[in-house]
Amino acid sequence: MSYLFKDFLRLEDVGEYLNQYGYSYDPEEEGGYCRLKNTILDLYHENKLNVVFYYDDFALIKTLRFSKDLSVEEVKDERFEHYISGYFHALEVKSVIEHECNLNIIRTSYSYYHLYDKEQLPISDNEYKVEAGRKFTSIEFGDNEIPSVIEFSDLRFPKADLDKLFNEKNSELKSVKDELADVKAQNAKLIADKEESKATGSFMMGTPTVEHGKPKSKTNEQQAEALAAAKAQIIDLENQLAQAKAELADKPAHDNTGQNHLYNWQAMDKNQYPPELHLAIEIWKEYYQADVVEHITQFDSGRFNRISTKLNLSKGNLKDRVRTLLTPLNSKTRSPELLSSLEVINIIHNDKLEQD
Repeated sequence: MSYLFKDFLRLEDVGEYLNQYGYSYDPEEEGGYCRLKNTILDLYHENKLNVVFYYDDFALIKTLRFSKDLSVEEVKDERFEHYISGYFHALEVKSVIEHECNLNIIRTSYSYYHLYDKEQLPISDNEYKVEAGRKFTSIEFGDNEIPSVIEFSDLRFPKADLDKLFNEKNSELKSVKDELADVKAQNAKLIADKEESKATGSFMMGTPTVEHGKPKSKTNEQQAEALAAAKAQIIDLENQLAQAKAELADKPAHDNTGQNHLYNWQAMDKNQYPPELHLAIEIWKEYYQADVVEHITQFDSGRFNRISTKLNLSKGNLKDRVRTLLTPLNSKTRSPELLSSLEVINIIHNDKLEQD
């Protein structure tokens, strides 16, 4: 776990971090790499993950303020050039991540995520707020004529953002679990009280009779109502628990298309592990990626061969068998015997078997 001792993570570190929570991101595999980038973009757009770059050079630090008409003006004599180092928020994040473009550092103002030796700089800690007289700091650097270049591989993702996200989800999950345990304990007590009253004969249908010397207890009807209410609360809390677990996992919707590992192949022994099935599923997952499947109109032999070659699957009976499994229905409509066999299988979409 190379990310453990880092404060700012590379893309592959983010994948490793997320995998500990049940994800299956493999940056070395094309499908896993694309899904990881999409997940990072989702978290960025939801303001859950910042995208930053490191800058270490001179910058112009200016104090600005809002005038009475809320226009921005520079504060006189509060303009300094300082050597700074730290992490700054990247611009044009969507295009940079999606297309892996270089980020040109042009002459503009950049907001910082973390500044080293900040206390030694003339930085205002005032919250940025449009309000007459309010001051704020502008940090400018870059060159319009010869801009510095930040490559895609230079982008970093704060580990603190991910820690905060999953700590909040874990806290919610623990809270619901604790409340559920309390209600189940109360429910168990209600059941025990009801059974005890049956055994001692202290309660009868209608008006209860109270044993001498014992305090008056709830009637059967009251106990039944309390028990029903407790059971309803347990059901509600169990639903909350399931929802909290789902939010903690936070699986992207397209994972259901087969992007994640379907089984723990590594944990299987030789009496359980089916190698051909494993191979076919992995090729299928790579071939029908969620972001391209809607554009597939016919079986692409070239695509299949490229994936097979990458997996060292050479020509022969095994490759032919796998190809037959992955070939879509449209290429099999001329096999009436096969269609007849498929029609009687209850999980097959029979409407798709009807020939045009």
